[in-house]
Amino acid sequence: MRRFIQFKQPKASRRELVVSLLGGVLTIGALILITDLSNLALLWAPFGGTCVLLFSAHSSPFSQPMNVLGGHLLSAIVSYLLLSFLPHQTWALAITVGVAIAAMRLARVTHPPAGANPIVIFLTKDAWFLVLPTLALGAVAIVLVAFLVHKLTHTKYPI
Repeated sequence: MRRFIQFKQPKASRRELVVSLLGGVLTIGALILITDLSNLALLWAPFGGTCVLLFSAHSSPFSQPMNVLGGHLLSAIVSYLLLSFLPHQTWALAITVGVAIAAMRLARVTHPPAGANPIVIFLTKDAWFLVLPTLALGAVAIVLVAFLVHKLTHTKYPI
């Protein structure tokens, strides 16, 4: 237990800090701009977690484009399928999150922030035809900004 408590994340280099800062600012800024111009709700809380992975752990399998896109969409689709016939109760949400995680693992597109999508969908009760396109557009925008930021900073992405 003591060893676990003493674990420290490796110190980030200046370049890594710049990538993290620039990536987060540009990505969320792009989502805000697209939202303002299109009136589509692209500001999903799980996208903040996606930014952390893409700009602080870009070489992780969870950060790769297929995982970002597939994880977000698959977890949302699973959420709508299950929540369409399960009662709107917290135990149903717990089952939905678990099934979404298992579905991402099965499809080999695990993206941890996408595990929050069932919670957002459950709490907002927004219609699937509003959420799925905006979620897909937001995920694509994030990946495109990640390509750009990593190219500009000479960081290899995707792996």
